[in-house]
Formats: sequence, structure tokens, C-alpha cells
Amino acid sequence: MSLPLFLCKNILAGYNEKILNMQSYFKLILDDQLGIIQKLENEKLNKRKIFLSKKKHLEELKKDMATHTKKLEQLDKDVGILEKNIVDYEKLKTDLKRIKEKRKKQQKILTELKLEADIKKMLLAKISKEYEGAYARSRMKLYDYLQRMLLENYFLETKIKLKSEALEISNLELSKWKESVDPEQNEILNRTLGEKFYKFEKLRKDVDDLIDTNEKNKENYEAIMHLNYFSNEDLDILKRENVF
Repeated sequence: MSLPLFLCKNILAGYNEKILNMQSYFKLILDDQLGIIQKLENEKLNKRKIFLSKKKHLEELKKDMATHTKKLEQLDKDVGILEKNIVDYEKLKTDLKRIKEKRKKQQKILTELKLEADIKKMLLAKISKEYEGAYARSRMKLYDYLQRMLLENYFLETKIKLKSEALEISNLELSKWKESVDPEQNEILNRTLGEKFYKFEKLRKDVDDLIDTNEKNKENYEAIMHLNYFSNEDLDILKRENVF
């Protein structure tokens, strides 16, 4: 038995409505699930972004840590160098203090040496002045001594000349006596001639002694001239004032 057409239409309309309701329901469920999935995706995406951001931050932090580690290592090195520099500075400070003390001592020694040099200079000037005075006095004494020596030489040479002349006269007299008289025949003449010979020998000895004395005086005079106490001009004046 078949159902009427309108009833079938109503049944179909009811099924269609149910199907539409079910579709709407499933659509709502699907939309809700899609929203949840989208939300989960968004949360996952956000979490990933946060993770990537934290990872990036962590990488940067690791880099910063590496950089800071290097900086700390360099800082440790700098601290070591600074400590060494402090030790060197203290040593340099001590050395500088010693140098200052040494320089102070040297300055004191230099001052004392300068004072000593000034005193020695004053003493030298005084001694030089006294020496010049003594030299001038000695020069005058030597000048007088040379004058006396020149006069003595002059007198000695004069005596030598006189003795020589007397000797020549005695020789002439003796020659004449020898020519005029035979000494063996006259005792008085022999005695006289003996006395003459004795006087002659004595006179010759005196002349020889005078010659020796004159030679010694000349040697002394030349030795004194060799010492250069007087200039050639002074010696020329002495020679002009005294005749040999």
C-alpha cells in the first residue's frame, strides 16, 4: 500500500529539516572544533614564536655570556697586569726614593767638594802670592849673588893678569941672571936664585889655584844661567855692569 504524495512530501520535508538541523549541528560542532584547532594552532604558533624568541634570547644570552666570559678573562689578565704594575710601581717608587736620597747625598758631596775647591783655590792664590814674593826676594838675592860672583871673577882675572905679568918679569929676570952669571961659582947667587925659584914655584901655584877657582866660578855661573832664573836681557845687563 502506497502512501499519499503529500504525506511523502511531508516526510521528506521532515527528513530534510532533520538533515539540515544535523548539518547545522555538525557545522556548529565542526566550526567549534575548527575554532579550537585554530586556537590550538594559534597557541602553538604563539608558543613557537615565544620558543623561538626565547631560543633567540638564549642564543644572544649565550653569546653575551661568551663575550662576558672573554671580557672576564681579559679583565683577569688586566687585573694580573695591574697587580704586576702595582708591584712595579711600588718598586719604582722605592727606586725613585733611593735615587732622590742618593742625589741628595751627591748634591751634598758636590757642595762640600765645591767648598773644598774654593778653599783650595783661595789657599793656592795665597800660596802663589807668597811664592811670587819669595821668588822676587830670591831673585834679588840671586841677582846680588851673581853680581858678587862677577866682581869676584873680575878681581880674580885681574889678579891672574897681575900674577902672570909678575911671573913673566920673574922669568925675564931669571933668564937675564942665567945669561950673566954662572950659578955654580956663586953661593950667594945660588941662594938668591933658590929663593927666586921657590917664590916662582909658589907664584905659579898661586896662579894655578886662581885659575882653578876662576874655572869653578865660571862653571857655577853657567849652571845658574842654565836654571833660567833670569832672562837673557837680565844677564846682558849683568855683563854690561861687570867686566870679565
